[in-house]
Amino acid sequence: MKNIELKCYDCYQSAIATVARYYNHDYQIVALGRIGFKYDDDMDESIGTKIHPYDYRKFDDFWDLIGIAQHEYILENDSEQIFKEHLKNNQPILLWADLYDCYWNLAFNKYHFTHCYLLNGYEKNKENIVFFGQDSFFDVQEINQTFGQIRRMTSKYNVFELYKKQYNYYEKIFDEIKKDAEYYFLNESGKNIGRFAEDLQSVNFEMENKYRTRDLYAVPLIDNLKIVGDRREAYFIMIKFLSNVHKNNMNNILEGLNSAYKKWELVRIILIKKMMSGEKKTELDLVFKLLNEIIVIEESIFEEILKSTK
Repeated sequence: MKNIELKCYDCYQSAIATVARYYNHDYQIVALGRIGFKYDDDMDESIGTKIHPYDYRKFDDFWDLIGIAQHEYILENDSEQIFKEHLKNNQPILLWADLYDCYWNLAFNKYHFTHCYLLNGYEKNKENIVFFGQDSFFDVQEINQTFGQIRRMTSKYNVFELYKKQYNYYEKIFDEIKKDAEYYFLNESGKNIGRFAEDLQSVNFEMENKYRTRDLYAVPLIDNLKIVGDRREAYFIMIKFLSNVHKNNMNNILEGLNSAYKKWELVRIILIKKMMSGEKKTELDLVFKLLNEIIVIEESIFEEILKSTK
């Protein structure tokens, strides 16, 4: 099972997309529901912690649309045998862990953060059952662990199971895209971006740095903007795929998403430079201008989606 190559997915999306592609299903729709901009300007903390990129629209039909069932379990003493049965039946297993315990990445024994990875097989050697895993997010293809090592790392797991796609599959996907557009406006994403832009005019970078969890890129202001931009890129990939398959002319939407993603990334890069080199008012003015351009672009994108999916 080959890892997904795209870097715009979070660890959970990467795992789901990897499994979906393994089953020859359309992994691109993992972007559904993960669009918008939530900003809690009532909070008294840093500007970066007011951005909530992991709050997104959840919907019950996602697993039906992607054609995979997901079952959640608590890890028990007999889970080793259960793991073997699932893997024999071609059912990959997703494990939830702390990055601190994941020996295959640089956060090992350093930083705490919720993470997930996959098990895809096992073999028995002279001493133990060894499970084979992979980390789609970090593109690590070979992870070898005993059940005891897994048990020390996690207390819960998910099992994926293949089943057939729904009838009128693409029609239902476009219905969910329309709901994403409605969600964007319902949650006042454009206004939230505007409030974020206003707050940045008086940003205190020393305050932002106090919320750093490890390196510069883990400052919430920088890290959360990376996720916001990634969500746009993932949505672009999904719309491009659907446009090609469904033969819909969605060029304006694609151009808008691509432009929005690039502007979000430029905002993030400017703020990284400012954190490292000090404040310059002209650069903050540029950030303000870019964010207001993003509002116009994104609102026009979702207005067009609402019109085209009527």
